[in-house]
Amino acid sequence: MIISLIIFFIALFLWGLAWYYQTRFAFGILIGLGIGAFIAPFIGPFDHMEDIPVWLPAMPLVSVVTILLIMGVIAWFVPNKKDK
Repeated sequence: MIISLIIFFIALFLWGLAWYYQTRFAFGILIGLGIGAFIAPFIGPFDHMEDIPVWLPAMPLVSVVTILLIMGVIAWFVPNKKDK
């Protein structure tokens, strides 16, 4: 129990530093935690390793690749302000 509290307060401290130095990053953490808290009841819990769906371990990588692809397409088609 005490180790969980220590980890929680360290994570809270790091999130506070992120909020102070990079507000967008900290806001993204909040959005991700909210989405994770919403999706978590639908995904688990799993009793055995065989119960885990095949797509679940690859989901973080797929999410990052999809977001980077979307950002790349937006950066490709949205003109710079200097080019106008």
